[in-house]
Amino acid sequence: MKRAFAIACSALLCGIFFAQSLAAQNVAAFPDFTQTQGKHNRDGFPITGATLCILSQKDLCYQMPSATSADDAHVTQQFGLNPHAERYSVPGGGSWVLFSAMYYAGGSTSRTRLAMLRYQSNGAAATIVNLLPDLVVTDISDYDMWLVPQISPYPMLVDADYFWDPTSTEPQSSPHNFNVTVWKFDPQQDHYVQAFTYRTTKKYLGGSRVSPTGVLRPERDEILLRLMPAR
Repeated sequence: MKRAFAIACSALLCGIFFAQSLAAQNVAAFPDFTQTQGKHNRDGFPITGATLCILSQKDLCYQMPSATSADDAHVTQQFGLNPHAERYSVPGGGSWVLFSAMYYAGGSTSRTRLAMLRYQSNGAAATIVNLLPDLVVTDISDYDMWLVPQISPYPMLVDADYFWDPTSTEPQSSPHNFNVTVWKFDPQQDHYVQAFTYRTTKKYLGGSRVSPTGVLRPERDEILLRLMPAR
């Protein structure tokens, strides 16, 4: 029994040590970079994804991946418009970059893909790694990176995107319930994982780009309550 317990503890400690060692190797500050829109067709619609390239290593780039349309499997969405990047500090003195780019092909709606990028180098080779799962938000979503040290030492991604039942009589332009999802970085898995998701009881007109208050601001207290360990 004691030997089995010692083995279990040893395995647990090794796992913790491995996770800490992995985290220690990945705390580099993200280097200076450039952003470039994707190529577009004669109508101005993107046909390749936007890229983020390391300024001192111009051949080291991250290109925003494409996605298949949920409405038409034959339509490939390329996120090449309006690239935007913002740097965030992480434990150990390093930094990551939240990179986003938009897909638009006419009509009244657009989509935005998000990627949290980390620069890694072992001395011989360097890479850019996306720590988020495949994550695409709509044009009326409300998303933000939250820094709440008492809950996580890493920035958390909070997203609220509208829920609309197309079979209902509710107009698409009217207020909707929103699905709120929180993504937290897990050092042991070395990527972001979903902490929880819930549907708001209150209906909102849209995200921060549509409504002055958005969704996250009025829902902040509820989100923080759900993030607390005791809940």
